[in-house]
Amino acid sequence: MNIAAAYFDPREIRGCSPADLLALEGELNGGRIPEAVRAHLLSKGRKMAWFHPLSECYFPDILEATRFLHLQWRKSRSFPGANFKDELPSDALVLVANGGYQWWWISCAEGPDPTVCCYEHDGDADTFQRVCSFSTWIMEWENWMKQEFERFLPGIATVGEANFRKAVQLTCDVLDLLAETQGDVHARWDMARKSYERLSGFLYQALLGKKAIVRVRAVDMDSHARVDHLLPSLEPRDDLAPARLLELSEQLREAIRACKFR
Repeated sequence: MNIAAAYFDPREIRGCSPADLLALEGELNGGRIPEAVRAHLLSKGRKMAWFHPLSECYFPDILEATRFLHLQWRKSRSFPGANFKDELPSDALVLVANGGYQWWWISCAEGPDPTVCCYEHDGDADTFQRVCSFSTWIMEWENWMKQEFERFLPGIATVGEANFRKAVQLTCDVLDLLAETQGDVHARWDMARKSYERLSGFLYQALLGKKAIVRVRAVDMDSHARVDHLLPSLEPRDDLAPARLLELSEQLREAIRACKFR
């Protein structure tokens, strides 16, 4: 199965902007992101649909993870561990991190397809390994995603592909509408955007029913889709009207109800 065919809306895959990459390179002491890594980030660096297996997988989380790793490595007496002798490259870019104790990174100086390194710092146990080339690593990452999608197929068949497709499409419509609110000074617009970002993942988790790690109920998704309680405090913007947000929200709530999640 082609992984691109696993999605009902291409907007479920979101890449970084050139400005995002400049922000990352600003942490790399003059390093430039290698071409293979750059291509991945531009196409999938902000979101790969529901796929979020570790705590920091996408921009801007990997920006913060890169800053954190460099700071901890150079400032903390207990980090890295006492038995760890290798030095962190000054141009190390974190690709993925997990819970403040695991990091996968590349050194930008290694060429267009650098080696992915993994460091785990867990109490007294510190491990380091050079894993594989980035191109191999990202292929395995996408294969993992493809295998994960197989879990959702029975649920999609149960709720109806057309219903689920519509729910995903409307969620993406709202996220497109709210895309420019990133960093907006009005907290209520930002609250609405974050609710819909969570809802995007909830739609897939709801397909798993009792098999989900944390079961997502239809009422939970409806709560995230609602915006009517925000409307009294939402100020119209030149490019964003509360009425349009409410219209899409009501359509989405109807689509969620039509899915009849388990």
